Amino acid sequence: MLPLRPHLGALAASLQLAAQLSPRTRSKVASIFETHSTTEYDADGYASHQGGALYTNELRAAIEEMGYPISDEHLKRLLSEFDADASSALDLLEFTALMARMLGYKELPEE
Repeated sequence: MLPLRPHLGALAASLQLAAQLSPRTRSKVASIFETHSTTEYDADGYASHQGGALYTNELRAAIEEMGYPISDEHLKRLLSEFDADASSALDLLEFTALMARMLGYKELPEE
């Protein structure tokens, strides 16, 4: 069971916003996640996050690639707020919720 965290209501709202992102923007967010994510393995060789995760350094690189400069303190706050499973990393769903919050209803520019 997930530990109760006071900010889960805000996370739920961000997840709803993430569902409203256009397919193109969701695809771009997923692509950035895949580029920067890492897979950590436990002692038995099992992946701790199915599909990879963004730890602090990877999260910084992904956010900066989206065009947002970020301070160490802000990065720590975002990781704490969006890490719903308290794993010290963001999975794709958590990262998409974070990006949805940062983007609001804006779309990413065409490349």
